Amino acid sequence: MYTIRPAVADDKADLASFTQNTFDWGDYITERFDSWLTDPGGHLIVVEHDGRAVGVARAGLLSQSELWLQGSRIHPDHRGNRLSEDMSAELQRWGVERGASVVRLYIEDWNLAPQHLVTTGGFRRVSRWLLGQRDIINRDPQPTGNGGLRVPGDERLRPAPKAEAEPAFMAWATSEIGRAARGLFVNNWSWRQLTVADLEAAAPEGAFLESASGWALASRSEQRLAVTWLMGNAEDAYRLVRAVLDRAIETAATELDFLVPTTEPLQTALTRIGCDLEPGSIWEKSLR
Repeated sequence: MYTIRPAVADDKADLASFTQNTFDWGDYITERFDSWLTDPGGHLIVVEHDGRAVGVARAGLLSQSELWLQGSRIHPDHRGNRLSEDMSAELQRWGVERGASVVRLYIEDWNLAPQHLVTTGGFRRVSRWLLGQRDIINRDPQPTGNGGLRVPGDERLRPAPKAEAEPAFMAWATSEIGRAARGLFVNNWSWRQLTVADLEAAAPEGAFLESASGWALASRSEQRLAVTWLMGNAEDAYRLVRAVLDRAIETAATELDFLVPTTEPLQTALTRIGCDLEPGSIWEKSLR
């Protein structure tokens, strides 16, 4: 018999037994477990069977109306019992009780099984995204096709003042990138509607940046520079992306990540600066 219940601290060891090698690089469930357990804006649940946790999933309220689902895992011995669907239904119920009107989640495009599950559960794909990643080393090579040592571009990203937030937002909202994003941006691998306040809040932290070609949200975590929002016209995409790479090099980052909506100019620009690309999609369902 299976029981869905709120997670408790003792569940962590059970979850660790089957979530260490979910992907080629491992998994993040046990790393995030403690913070999820104590997050007042989230709901962490497990499936219990014979006194052990054999499944886990989490929901978080990202705004008054937006619910985010993540971290769904089922022990291999217990798959095929609709446990993922049951946990998703429980998390959506929790969100509706707290005012959520829409629920979203992210799935890598190569991961076909959960795409089938969410489709049968009433979700639809609403936007496509690219995870672009590359390492940065000394004497960084010139972008693809140029050879030799890298010469910095002719633009520099610099911290943007708070007053630039509204112009940047308005430009993005009607741009090709904004349309492809469906108004969403990513924060800590959770997607929600972007607001002017998000850009304003990033300005004092030095994470809201501008150049002649546009704007970016880029933050440092240890040695990684992560770009979670970009605004530039199609003809400026390469110059903007290259300026981000230059900033990563200048600030001694060793890794550079982009999470941006899929557009042809951005995909081409990321490829030109040497990023490995992994496509994924945002799936959405109305709760009202």
